[in-house]
Amino acid sequence: MEKLYDKLILFLCSTIFLISHEFSPYTVLPIIIVICLSSFISFFNKASLNILTYVCYVGLCIYSPNFIFFLPLICYDLVCEAYRYVLLLGVFSIIHALRFFPIFTIFTLLLLTTLAYLLKKRTLELLKAKQDYFQLRDNMMEKADQLRLRNRDLLEKQDYEISNATLNERNRIAREIHDNVGHMLSRSILMVGAMKAIHEEGNLKEPLCQLEDTLNAAMTSVR
Repeated sequence: MEKLYDKLILFLCSTIFLISHEFSPYTVLPIIIVICLSSFISFFNKASLNILTYVCYVGLCIYSPNFIFFLPLICYDLVCEAYRYVLLLGVFSIIHALRFFPIFTIFTLLLLTTLAYLLKKRTLELLKAKQDYFQLRDNMMEKADQLRLRNRDLLEKQDYEISNATLNERNRIAREIHDNVGHMLSRSILMVGAMKAIHEEGNLKEPLCQLEDTLNAAMTSVR
C-alpha cells in the first residue's frame, strides 16, 4: 500500500507538470500508457520484465519527448540494489529532451526523479521496519508460549512433589503407628491372654474377655 501511495504522488506531480507545460489532446496518450506500464510492472514485479519495460519507455521518451515527464514514475520501480544501474539509460532520454524543453523543465524532472528515489528508499526502510517488528513480535509470542509451557510443567512438577511428599509422610505415620502402637497392642493382647489363662475362674474372667475384645478391635483398626 505504501508503494501505491508513492506512485500516486509521483503520477499526480508528473501529470500536473505535463499539463502545465503543454495541454492538448495528445497529452492523454502518455498518461494512459504510463498507467498501463506502471500497473504492468506492479502486477508482475519481475526484474527482467521491469528492465525491459524501462528500456522500452526510455525509447518512447526519445521518440516522443512528452513521455519524459513520467520517467520518475517508471524509475520508481527500479530503485533497488539489484538493477539500479539500469537507471543510467534515462540519461540519454534527458539529454535528448534538452533539444525540446528548457533547462528549468529538465531540472524539475531531475527533482522528481530524486523524489522518486527518496520515496522508494523511505518505503523500503518502512517495509523492512515493519517486517522486523512482526518478526520480533512473533519471536516474543513464541517465547511467551514457551514460558507458559515451562511454568505449567513447573506447577505440575510442584503438585507431583507435594503429592509425593504427602504420600511419603502418610506412609511414615502409618509405619510408626504399625511399629509402635501395633506392637504395644499385640503385647497387651498377649498379656491379657496370659492373665485369662491364670485366672480361668472368678470375677476377673469376664472383664478380661471384654478387655481382650477391645484390644483386638483396636488392633484391627490400626491395621
